[in-house]
Amino acid sequence: MASSKLDNDQYDKLKEKGNAFFQSARYLEAAKNYIQAYQALGPDDYGEDYRHVHKTKEAHATVYKRAVIASNMSNCEFEMGKYITSTEAARKCIFLVDYILEKEASATDEDNDDSKSLLTKCRSLKLKNLLRRARCGIYGSVKEEGFHKHVTEPLQILSTCGDTAYEKRANRMLDQVQLARRGETKNAHDWLELPPIHRSSLYGSWMGEYYNYGHDNATSALECGYIGKDSDDGEPACEAILLENLPKKHLSNLSVLFGGVGDARHVYATLCDVNRQFQSLGEAKKKKFRMTMVLNDINATVLARDLIMMAALLRLGSLAPSFGEPNSEAFRWAVTVQYLFFGYVYPASVHDRVKSLMGDLLAEDLATLKNVIHASEGDWTRIRGIVSYWFHAEEGKDYFPTTALALDNFFKVHTRLREGDISRGRDLDSEFLLEVNAILPPRGSAGELYDQIWGDMEDIDYSGEQHERLFREAKEDIRSSWRVNRIMFCPRWTKFFEGDLPVKRFHPVAEIGSCFLHSQGIMESLSGDNTTALELSDVSSMNFFECSSLFFWNTARALVNLSSEGVVRFEVNIGSVTDLGRSIQEERPVRKFHRIFLSNIADYIGLLSIFTEIAPLLHIPSQLVPSFIQTNVLLNTQIWHSYSHYVYSATGLLYVEDAMKFLGMKYMSHDSVWIHQNQWTRDEDENKSHVRRLVSREELSDWLHRLLLQSILPPMRDPFEPSFEACPMNVATFLRTCVFCVKVLKQP
Repeated sequence: MASSKLDNDQYDKLKEKGNAFFQSARYLEAAKNYIQAYQALGPDDYGEDYRHVHKTKEAHATVYKRAVIASNMSNCEFEMGKYITSTEAARKCIFLVDYILEKEASATDEDNDDSKSLLTKCRSLKLKNLLRRARCGIYGSVKEEGFHKHVTEPLQILSTCGDTAYEKRANRMLDQVQLARRGETKNAHDWLELPPIHRSSLYGSWMGEYYNYGHDNATSALECGYIGKDSDDGEPACEAILLENLPKKHLSNLSVLFGGVGDARHVYATLCDVNRQFQSLGEAKKKKFRMTMVLNDINATVLARDLIMMAALLRLGSLAPSFGEPNSEAFRWAVTVQYLFFGYVYPASVHDRVKSLMGDLLAEDLATLKNVIHASEGDWTRIRGIVSYWFHAEEGKDYFPTTALALDNFFKVHTRLREGDISRGRDLDSEFLLEVNAILPPRGSAGELYDQIWGDMEDIDYSGEQHERLFREAKEDIRSSWRVNRIMFCPRWTKFFEGDLPVKRFHPVAEIGSCFLHSQGIMESLSGDNTTALELSDVSSMNFFECSSLFFWNTARALVNLSSEGVVRFEVNIGSVTDLGRSIQEERPVRKFHRIFLSNIADYIGLLSIFTEIAPLLHIPSQLVPSFIQTNVLLNTQIWHSYSHYVYSATGLLYVEDAMKFLGMKYMSHDSVWIHQNQWTRDEDENKSHVRRLVSREELSDWLHRLLLQSILPPMRDPFEPSFEACPMNVATFLRTCVFCVKVLKQP
């Protein structure tokens, strides 16, 4: 008797301690105390299979205590988002109280107050766990075949249970469930549709900006992450993706998303890297390998520009590399590709070749591109319309600038160069660019004047009469005979500014070495020999054309090789990357990406929208397949003290580490807005369903209230300052965040 009383005392203490932990949202500690409380009752005599409870010899009061602990355990698991184990614990509780109800109902004296009280408590406990079972099925997205058993059946029992509160709630949930299921059958997730998630700008549509030339380093999507924030020894945030080491399921389905793809420099670098690794694979793995690259941009003209570049690269890649022979077709196309990508104006010979390329594409209805690139019919129609505009537009009309207007107003060379930006081989290219505001044609490509510049000025001081005369003649020739680069201008963007476009400042000669020649697979020899890699010291003696040919020849060769092998699939999507992310989330099964490149898209759509609309598309990271989203802050860096400061303004999270608890995202880089790229990954493990840190109801409520206030009352910023904040959040962004928390993170 004394031992039984001691066990009951221990049970009560442990249960109360568990309840205190639960009230403080310390669910793991609560669960441990509940388990100890269950064990304090002694071993049950039906083992782990509670369905054999009818064999027990325990008193009904003890069985009820075990049912209470099962209910409490179910509640803990539910709050932690573990809906499968919560359901199982709830079923155990229901099974135990059903046993008591059956035995007590058949053997109880109706006047026994203790028995009446036990029956009442058992019925109440059963109703509570039936409701939790249904909620687990809804939040856990139970499969179709189990939906009736786990959701509909418990709610139907509750709807006629005799308890007014439970009946009202169950009937309301049944109506909501049926409405949701009808919506999903008709059109998946229509019932989750919300208004646009981005606020319209008060100062002009920055969403439509035409990025004809980017600002990032051309890095392969397979390369390692940037230096990690906790690394003292310069180790990268994550390892590079090596095709040789990929598990079969990833080797056959490698996927990369380039959102806001811009000038596609990341795509080109990735092609070079993939081609280099693919050529070294064994035959079995070559047959297995498949990769998808999705190119997205909200501006259709950007993608049309990239596709014209791809068409030119396909021409270049089909030719033998003979760039030192000015009369060769490979040389002419290498010059064309260089000017298409870098030049605002180009020689007449390049103009004729570009016009011929566009004419061929229009005549064949873009068939060359459609053979290697997939897009919707609507997107192809828009791209064809833009190419047709470029082909037919006359300079000085149709919102298309003249050569003089382009040189005087749209393109300026920035002069703030660091020591070492210009290698010795590109001194003449840089001097010509600074003086003439155009790219110096390679020897043998644009006439005697430019050949004379190369011949007379390579080894002399850039001062004196000869220097001034030749450069003056070049300026006059360029203004009179050169033409505007068709693909550098967007009619809608030009029209938006009524012909007065913002000046674009860049220095391609300085950037060719620092931004374009560092990725794997680019530093290959121009002879076409896959095994001969060049060193950066070799590149320093090359002129600008030799460097650009190095980059684009290897890109063209990779594009032709991989497309002819049928191992790389390109998809093009015009529109907001958040709309793309949401549509992919509604696919069944949902596609996942190993790497997602977003450049500074967060400046326009907000970091929070990246988490809710795009992050769910990211693969769960693993050691062999480290996945991440790469994005940065560009427009407003001077506002922030640190990256944590920026994250607070963009998401309402007090600390960058809180993203793990509230959004399931882990930050991988330094706490600075000035680093070249900031990288995030999912806070999950490949062997676990989710490693999310626990969030209490109070913490979740505080964050959502703070986020709502920031959505409707954005901070005041002066739009006329050089640095500004777009503040794209609105109430729909807040609502999408709530949906994300429930649907993706399984928050109750």
